[in-house]
Amino acid sequence: MKKFGKFALIILIIGVIFLGIGTAFIPGWGRMNDRPVETAGRQVSLTKFSTVDADVKAYNINLRPGSSYHATVSGKYQHQLKIAVKNQTLVIREQNYHRQPANDEPQVTITVPRAATHLKQVVVTANAGRVDLAHLTMQELRLDLNAGAASLNDIAVKHRARAIMNAGSLKISHSKLSLKAQVDAGAVKIDHSKFHGTSILSLNAGSLSMTEAPDIGYDLSTSFGPITYHGKNQGHHFEVQASAKNKLVAETDFGSIKIN
Repeated sequence: MKKFGKFALIILIIGVIFLGIGTAFIPGWGRMNDRPVETAGRQVSLTKFSTVDADVKAYNINLRPGSSYHATVSGKYQHQLKIAVKNQTLVIREQNYHRQPANDEPQVTITVPRAATHLKQVVVTANAGRVDLAHLTMQELRLDLNAGAASLNDIAVKHRARAIMNAGSLKISHSKLSLKAQVDAGAVKIDHSKFHGTSILSLNAGSLSMTEAPDIGYDLSTSFGPITYHGKNQGHHFEVQASAKNKLVAETDFGSIKIN
């Protein structure tokens, strides 16, 4: 009996050791009863703000008019996204970053009252994810995105809008702004939008497409890829209305430019 007891104890110890190894090093071990990622959003009531300062890793950020100053956060690690208003600046920070599960797309949706859609500044820094801004007016806009997409719909920027994107697409629709953007790998699509002052678009590997383009000056260049201006091929460099007050300067190394 003593030998049997010792043998059983040894088997139990070995089992505990293997269970610990499996839990530590084998994905999914010990989590057979995992539930689907929580989708219910965390609701955050906010006080008045006029500036947005967001710095996140993998959250989608949506900013638009609503009924009040409010934020809705969703995602498995939603409680680690810190949101607070300090001196009328909405500060968003991601704490203790965790790699998101494949079936999780974390996002934060921020609303401002429809009577308070004029903001001073919006600054978003993100490693991966989408940034969607809609139906807002602001003095300044700055986007710094490593890998993701940005969409501006019905956005008016009074002074300067700046965007730096390493990999991702930029879409601008029904907006008014003066833009300076650098896109290393991705496409830029612009429709029904107006530019004031001199706007500069620099693309490394990607194309620029504009529909319902405004009647302004254009200075367009490509290294490899055609330039099409209102249906006519213009080679690799094209300029029109060079002395215009409002002007778009655009260049791409590997891609095309199409203005319609």
